[in-house]
Amino acid sequence: MSFQSLDQILQALSNQLVDPKQEPLDQIITVWPDVVGEKTARFSRPVRLSNGILQVATANAVWAQQLTFARRSWLTRLNRDLDEPLRDIRLSPGLWHRDIDPPQPNPEYQLSEHPSYWGAPGPSLSSWEPVTPNSLPSSPQRAFEALLQKVAVHTHQLPLCPVCHCPTPIGELERWSVCAVCAVSDPELERE
Repeated sequence: MSFQSLDQILQALSNQLVDPKQEPLDQIITVWPDVVGEKTARFSRPVRLSNGILQVATANAVWAQQLTFARRSWLTRLNRDLDEPLRDIRLSPGLWHRDIDPPQPNPEYQLSEHPSYWGAPGPSLSSWEPVTPNSLPSSPQRAFEALLQKVAVHTHQLPLCPVCHCPTPIGELERWSVCAVCAVSDPELERE
């Protein structure tokens, strides 16, 4: 007789017992990649449906925040095919369980494609010296000054935002014509 873990037993039982309330969630899980896109589906997955609220696990908090903006369009697409319409979608990294494999790095999506990517000006963060007990600043004020100097070196070649005159990544200027902070604070700016 071979022993199985409790997780394996519960998984086998859940595959045999299908709750009628589970059928809409199974339907959503099936169409999820088509609704949100293949790339987004690798970093998010529906995990629970209760009282018209779909709980979606995300790989991390950044994905949860980013995907929050798209949830209304997903609701519209999902509700077209569901018997009982969803009221809302809630995203949470806390629901991303250990039992699935972490998303594999995708060469199609690189950080350098993000509009807030700083690019090459100045030394990269990874080239900063490691902190050792002898290199620690003598006071919090000196630590802050050292940080400001490093950020200044890194951002001095970046173009300035036309509104707030802060150094701005080129991708943000190309996308919104202003920095991300100004783009968010301007309600009339058309967003992609």
